[in-house]
Amino acid sequence: MPWKPLDRTAWAVLAATMAIAAALTLPRVVWAICLDDPGEFQVAAAVGGIGHPPGHAGLVSLMRLCCIALPLPPHLTVSGLNALFSLSVVALLALLIVRLGGHPVAAGVAALLFLLDNEFWHLTLLPEVYGTCMMLYAGGVYLFLSWSHDRRSWKFFVAFAMHVFLIANRAPTIGLIAPWTITLLLDSGARREIRKRPVTIPFVLFAITVAAALIVVLGVWFRDVPDSAYNYMDLVNAGEFDYPSGNASVADKWRRLWWLLSARQFDYMFHPTPATIRAQAIWLLSELGIRRFDYVAGGIAFAACAAVVLGVLSLARRNRPAAVFLLLLMAASVVPILLIRVISHTALLPSLLFPLMILFGIGLSRLMALHSSLAWKAAPLLAVGASVWWTADASLLEGKDHYSGEEFVAEVDLPSLPPDAVLLTTFDALALKYTQEVLGVRRDVTLLHAIGRLNRDYLESVDRPVFTTAEPLPPGLNADLVGNGTVKQIRLR
Repeated sequence: MPWKPLDRTAWAVLAATMAIAAALTLPRVVWAICLDDPGEFQVAAAVGGIGHPPGHAGLVSLMRLCCIALPLPPHLTVSGLNALFSLSVVALLALLIVRLGGHPVAAGVAALLFLLDNEFWHLTLLPEVYGTCMMLYAGGVYLFLSWSHDRRSWKFFVAFAMHVFLIANRAPTIGLIAPWTITLLLDSGARREIRKRPVTIPFVLFAITVAAALIVVLGVWFRDVPDSAYNYMDLVNAGEFDYPSGNASVADKWRRLWWLLSARQFDYMFHPTPATIRAQAIWLLSELGIRRFDYVAGGIAFAACAAVVLGVLSLARRNRPAAVFLLLLMAASVVPILLIRVISHTALLPSLLFPLMILFGIGLSRLMALHSSLAWKAAPLLAVGASVWWTADASLLEGKDHYSGEEFVAEVDLPSLPPDAVLLTTFDALALKYTQEVLGVRRDVTLLHAIGRLNRDYLESVDRPVFTTAEPLPPGLNADLVGNGTVKQIRLR
C-alpha cells in the first residue's frame, strides 16, 4: 500500500499547523474546576470514582493513573491531557493526509478546519471523556492504515486494542467492527498475514477484547462500594432513576453494574422512530452546512462534497483498501447518529468528520496539483479560508469559561454551612464534590442531587439542616427558603 514518506517541507508545514492549533486552543482551555459533566470527569479521575452511565470506567482509570503520576492538581491534569489528546487527533489527521499522498499545505488546512468544527472545538476545550475517545479513535485509524503498509504486527495489535478499549467504554462506537472486518476481508495482504499465524492472531485479539471488557467491568465493581469518594449512583436519587439504592450485597451490585453499563437512565434515546431518524438526519445535514434557504452555506457544502468525492476517487486509484476503510468509518459514525436520539453528538460527529476531512484534504491536494503555478495552488486554499470566514461562528474563539465552577464554589461557601448539613443541588454539585474530596473542604457536608428529593417525604426523613441551590421549590411543597445568597435553607411549614 502506498505510504508517502515525509520530507522536511512536510514536517515544517505540520509543525506550523500544530503551532497554530495549540495557539488557538491552549489559552481557551478551561483550566478551572468545572461544572456539569466536565466537573464529573475531573472529580472521578481525581478520586477514582464512577461517572454517569455508562460510567466510562476504563477512561476514568486511565486518567486516574495520569493524575497519580503527574505532579499537578488533578483538575489541571485532566484538562491538560484532554487538550493534548485532542490536539494529537489534529496532528494525526494532517499526518494521514500527507501519508496517503496529500499536499502538506492542504493537510494543514484540513486539520485546522477539523479543529474549528463546533463539536470538536467543544470537546477540545472541556475536560470530558471525548478527547480521550477521539485520541483512541484516531490513533487506531492511523496505526491500522500504517500496518496495511508495512505489516508490522505490533501496529495491528495496538490499533485493535485502542478501538476495542474505545468500544468497551463508548458502546455507540461498536460500529467500528464493520470497517475492520470488511477491510480485512477485502485486503489480500491482510488475509495472508492472518493465514501465517492462524492461532496466534485470533488468540491475541481475543485476549485484548477480554482485557478491555474486564478493565471496564472490574473498574465499576470495585469502585461501587459504600461511602466511596464519588459515585454518580449515590449522588443522584435511586428512586428517580429506577436502580438499587444500596451496594452492600452482591446482588445489588450486579443490578447496579448492569444499570450503569447498559445506560438504562438514557433508555429513551435508544428507541428510534422514522420521525426521530428524520430529525437526526436534518441535524446532521445542518452540522455539515446543508441548511434550508441558506444558499451560501449550501454552495460551500456542495463544493466541499465535490472535493471529498475527488479525494475518494484519487485515493481509490492508489490505495483502494484505505479508501474503503475511510468510507466505512464514515458509515459506522453516521448510523448511530441517526439512531440515537441526542440533540448533539459530541462524541460521534468528530468520528465522522475525521475520515471526511482526510478525504477532503486529499481532494484539495488534487485540485492544487492541476496546475503548477503558485496562484492556482493558492486559489483553493483562499476559497477554503473565505468559506470558513463566512460560515464560522465567531463565538468559537471565545472559549468555554461559563463551565468554570470556581465562582459558584465561592458563592456557595461550604465553610459557612453548619456541621453535618445536607446540601441539595444540581449538577453544580460536581465542582463542590471536587472541592470536598480533593481539596478537603467540609467533607462533613452531604452533597446530593436535588432531583427526586425536594419533597416532604424526603425532607421530613432528614434530621439535619437541609440547604439547596435549586430554585424555585416545587409547588405544593409548603416550605420556605431562608437566606439571601446562592445557598438557602429549606424550612418546612
